[in-house]
Amino acid sequence: MKKITSFIVSALLLLAYYAGAFAQTEKSSFPNRPITLVVGYTPGGSTDIVARSLAKEMEKELGQPVVVDNRPGAGTLVATQYVQRAPADGYTLILGTNGLVINSLLQDPPPYDPVRDFQAISLVTVQSLGLIVRPGLNVNSVKSLVAYAKEHPGALNFASSGFGNGQHFAGVMFASAAGIDITHVPFKGAGPAIQELLAGRVDMIFTALLGLKDYIADKRMLLLATTGKSRNPTTPNTPTVGEGLGQPNFAVYSWQGVFAPAGTPKAIVARLNTAVNKSLKSPALSRLLADQGMESRPSTPEAMQEFIAKERLGMGDSVTIMKNEKTK
Repeated sequence: MKKITSFIVSALLLLAYYAGAFAQTEKSSFPNRPITLVVGYTPGGSTDIVARSLAKEMEKELGQPVVVDNRPGAGTLVATQYVQRAPADGYTLILGTNGLVINSLLQDPPPYDPVRDFQAISLVTVQSLGLIVRPGLNVNSVKSLVAYAKEHPGALNFASSGFGNGQHFAGVMFASAAGIDITHVPFKGAGPAIQELLAGRVDMIFTALLGLKDYIADKRMLLLATTGKSRNPTTPNTPTVGEGLGQPNFAVYSWQGVFAPAGTPKAIVARLNTAVNKSLKSPALSRLLADQGMESRPSTPEAMQEFIAKERLGMGDSVTIMKNEKTK
């Protein structure tokens, strides 16, 4: 009996040794299969475009395919919770936006904790948004837009790429600062929201300028202002929203960053961080971001984690407004 017990113990120890050795090999050889980069929006919007460009550059650094997986729905909640529940092995990531933080505050109880339940890899971009209106609205400035909204309370609406994201947040902040009543119309991504604006079925949108230059040049949509504290370097003749409102401190920025599930091993986090940061320095991606007024923001995982914690702390009042607003 003692011999059998000794044999079983030895076998278990040997099995544990090989399992540990296999796990170490998996980590040290990361990645050895394709990586999925999840996007919480439909194809065609700025986050999707950045994700595909980033994925292409990361493939060169990692030596494995990086596949973009669009999972729109519930204001990015579908995609976010999918990644939250994925194995913490570095093979399932998300290109998150402001929505990752905002949505954690809009629900009661919170569906996740953006700091505790995710491992930050790196910040990717920070950008001001464009305040864009349909031509048929017959306004040509922030001042005239606000005047129209006050003369027609509740008549204006603004589209966004989903409830609880950066575009939604910008619209709420603008309405609050201007003292106007506008209705939020959420979509499953910036792509369909922009198409509805082009069709004249929504009045305005706050969105990244990525992919919209031709529409603006052809006056199929009118860029009234940008939401940064200073003017966007790619549209220097376009005033800021703050200038139009006479509120120089008004500023709303959108950001994008790569996250993995919490518990992802440090060695894998470091490998992914290096790949993202090197990709952001590539000529093709650098040119794409610069041409569209998006600021490249490579960071350490620690700096990104701190950034998310500060974002969450600073959103209290605005999230309360978002919970109580009128949505169509």
